[in-house]
Amino acid sequence: MKKLFCRENVAFAALHWMYCSAHCMVYSFIVVYLTQNGYSDFQVGLLNALIAALSMVSQPLYGYLTDTFISCRSLMILIGAIAIPVTLVIPLTVGVVPLCFAVILLLGFLTYTYNCIPEAWQIRVNKKKPYVNYPVTRVMGAVGYSLTGLVAGKLMDLWGYNVMFIGSAALLVVMIACCLCIEKVEPENKGVRREGQVQERIGFGKALILLAKNRPYMVFLISTTLYQAAYRSMLAFMPVILQDAGGTNTHVGMLVFAGAAVEAPMMFIFSRLQDRIRLKNLYAFTAVVLAVRSLALLVVHSVTGLILLKAFEAVSWGMYIPLFVVYISRIVPSKIYATSLTIGYSVTIGIGSICGNFFSGLIMEHFGAQVFAGVMSVLAVAGVAVFLIGMAGTGREETQEAGEKVSMK
Repeated sequence: MKKLFCRENVAFAALHWMYCSAHCMVYSFIVVYLTQNGYSDFQVGLLNALIAALSMVSQPLYGYLTDTFISCRSLMILIGAIAIPVTLVIPLTVGVVPLCFAVILLLGFLTYTYNCIPEAWQIRVNKKKPYVNYPVTRVMGAVGYSLTGLVAGKLMDLWGYNVMFIGSAALLVVMIACCLCIEKVEPENKGVRREGQVQERIGFGKALILLAKNRPYMVFLISTTLYQAAYRSMLAFMPVILQDAGGTNTHVGMLVFAGAAVEAPMMFIFSRLQDRIRLKNLYAFTAVVLAVRSLALLVVHSVTGLILLKAFEAVSWGMYIPLFVVYISRIVPSKIYATSLTIGYSVTIGIGSICGNFFSGLIMEHFGAQVFAGVMSVLAVAGVAVFLIGMAGTGREETQEAGEKVSMK
């Protein structure tokens, strides 16, 4: 118990809290903010799709950089420092659509889903210090940003939308301070001399070839892309659906709180189940829960009901977050783990968000929330079907070429 509250765990918990809070303050409210300023559902869907497209470039770039050239700590400090002024500029550009799009896209390139970098960082620290506990620190982060979302929604109702930009920038400042409290871990793929031998550096092209030939990795990516298309679409349009049902920004904050409050215990539960239940069965469970949650939109139309549905959805997402990190760590070489993880994030969240947000914007605008709910539930089920069919006959969930098995306990 004493080591559970060691400096590294506390610092990583604070890091997850600050980053997730800074991220959610912008991305949980930006759809409502833009629609309140005259942007259409189609424009919002297009913007989210473009952000996802940019993240497909930035994520693998960040991953390979931290595997080969620069530490996770240095990269996060650099990105956070640039993102602070970019965040503060957004409200100054909202009246000019192309300029506003450009600034939000730049912020997306910098920060959208780069939570995979602290995750890769923590995996590396965990190899040296096994008491560094990912699920626990991630749970603390989830609890922290759930409270932040709740408070942010209330403050926006009181003082306006500028709270989201100022608050996010302030949280990024604290995030940088958290980074300075955690040890710097050098990249494993540097190609340096160790124990009298020069370790060969794996080039980016070779890394891509290795991953393309890794059947479990490729099947998992295709499957989780469908899952992400369903989940990200819900994430983007739920604030709009909630406000159409009569909700306010305070209710949007409650939506964020309900989701994060349930995510936290689900991540802890995963750490207890990962070595007792096959990961593919846990993944099937997450997709089924997401499908049921999507279908429930056909009959749930009240503000209270929508908030409860968000809590139910978090059962799926809370399990998915650590599952994604652990599963990839078990099936890829450790030298290119960050590259594998960031490519995984960029492909699944990128393509999932592009397709999901773009077509969901069209569906919401022309057919409404009922058709939207049906399509998203079909995507969630299709994702797990692809996984189960694609992995049939493969047996073990780990491959021989994978690095050290990481246990997120």
